[in-house]
Amino acid sequence: MIVGIAVFLIFFSTPTTPTGESRVGFSIRDYLPFGNSGSSSDQNSTTSGQTTGNQDAATPNISIDQPIPRLRKISNEPVAGAVIFNSGTSSIVKFVEKGTGNVYEARSDSHLIQRLTNTTIPKIVRAFWLPNGSGFLAQTLIAENEIIETNYVKLNKNVASSTSESLTPFSTTIGKLPTGIKEISIKPDGSKIFITL
Repeated sequence: MIVGIAVFLIFFSTPTTPTGESRVGFSIRDYLPFGNSGSSSDQNSTTSGQTTGNQDAATPNISIDQPIPRLRKISNEPVAGAVIFNSGTSSIVKFVEKGTGNVYEARSDSHLIQRLTNTTIPKIVRAFWLPNGSGFLAQTLIAENEIIETNYVKLNKNVASSTSESLTPFSTTIGKLPTGIKEISIKPDGSKIFITL
């Protein structure tokens, strides 16, 4: 009797899908009370197709037509550090991903998350931002000998040219600091950096 009910549910009933969406195949998870097999593409099927060239797939997809929530998720990936500052009537958040070292920007007046740099700095443990968002100190851990390596990453505004097809808004200049820095503190005006070895 149980097998007969299970066969009936699997073959003769179809789970409801959002309007305009078609599915091929089925999953037993569709019929269980604790979840379905909806993929991220299914869940984001209502999002708008309006994106910028610098928007990354790792950032959340949100419909452009929706109102901007007061509390929202701006990254699906682990973040090493972020800075928040005001520009006119808008608040800007710049953050750096732990895995890639790419810098992103989110604004309080827009849903879009823009990738600012394309420089790979792998395995950043911590990032200490300057208050104005012009750069950050990236700390990475060298796994072989457990030495902390610190780099100053400065964001340089790129100038658009006809030869560059997909140019990120910023390039980076990286300068090395002494190894073994344990603690970092930045003066609120960004004029001085204090370190502990």
